[in-house]
Amino acid sequence: RKAVAHALTGGAHAKATVGATRYDLTKGSLTSTSCAPAKKTASHDRTKKRVVSDDFLVALNVTNAAGKARPGMERKRKQILRFAELLDHTLSKTDLYASDSIRLVDEGCGKGYLTFAAHELLKKKSQAALDVVGVERRRELVDACNWACRDDAGLSFMAGDIAPQGKVDVVVALHACDTATDDALHAAVLGGARAIVAAPCCHKQLRPQLERHRKGSEADPALQAILHHGILADRHAEAVTDTMRCLALECVGYEARMVEWAPLDHTAKNTMLVATRADAGTDAAERLRALAAFHGVARQRLCGLLELELPGGGDEVPPRGRMPQ
Repeated sequence: RKAVAHALTGGAHAKATVGATRYDLTKGSLTSTSCAPAKKTASHDRTKKRVVSDDFLVALNVTNAAGKARPGMERKRKQILRFAELLDHTLSKTDLYASDSIRLVDEGCGKGYLTFAAHELLKKKSQAALDVVGVERRRELVDACNWACRDDAGLSFMAGDIAPQGKVDVVVALHACDTATDDALHAAVLGGARAIVAAPCCHKQLRPQLERHRKGSEADPALQAILHHGILADRHAEAVTDTMRCLALECVGYEARMVEWAPLDHTAKNTMLVATRADAGTDAAERLRALAAFHGVARQRLCGLLELELPGGGDEVPPRGRMPQ
């Protein structure tokens, strides 16, 4: 107060800062300047670049007109965009983007989320003539998807089971139940697909075949310790199944691997099998037989469809897996 009174009577000056403003009182004259610090942006705080825009999700009722995820659909939106990233990474390992035409089939496409995402990606990354087809058993979903893509050239949906669809460049399959994933992989091989992206679902075929390690005279002490716990037995059966699928694809001329495609808190079925055409692995068949022999697996659907011999295996091919519900 004394400084202000002194400044008002022509003395020196007084200064004060209130909030983000600095006041100067000099010889009866009051001035103010902003002293708010410049907003800093961390170098790592950047907008994520996506391989596709999510505008197409509006037609699928995943997002609203403002581009915001609808209630309960944020995880689904992230999974769809993550799938597009994996598909882009897989196709980049081939020369498909430079092709004159690309035919992609989504086996068991459900509501068509991944089919639409794949179509958006190919439109953005390639000048090729596109033929993107979603195959789904449920007619009501097929009709809904065809209505949603009525203005999209090169995108269509058809009713049918997971089965070979003729010559194809890319095959996609999301959560086809149990051995239906094997049917989709077999369809890709028969169609000469140069790229495969598939997310396996439940793994029921091998689980009973592992039982001999859990009890009885043939039980393996090391595996018995794992298979004693139901949840670990299920996970072990999943690991063996998907490893055998990768090895089976290597036997017929693919490079295959399993990757994570969604956070575990989004879905428990968060692994994706990605494969591209490559030279056949020289020891893939040997490693496949060794893995099957160690676990006592005599039958695995994809191996049976591809006529790959397993120790103790017969010619019987189990029934088709179910379509996803």
